[in-house]
Amino acid sequence: MNKKEYTINERKTLKTIGERIRYHRLKQNISQEELSYQSSLDRAFVGRVERGENNISILSLLKISQVLGIEISALLK
Repeated sequence: MNKKEYTINERKTLKTIGERIRYHRLKQNISQEELSYQSSLDRAFVGRVERGENNISILSLLKISQVLGIEISALLK
């Protein structure tokens, strides 16, 4: 299976969202492992999302925002 090729703008968006997740996670002193456990997402997936390597679904983004106690819009601004 080939990896999807993203445009420059798409890659930038994925990276920005990942950086925002990492920022809020670290601000609350939560490890990737704890975030993944509480959101029922794979830890490796969370790491790839934070690095902007994975396209995250809206439902996964919702799970992460709920664990972090922030509005989903804070990750999408």
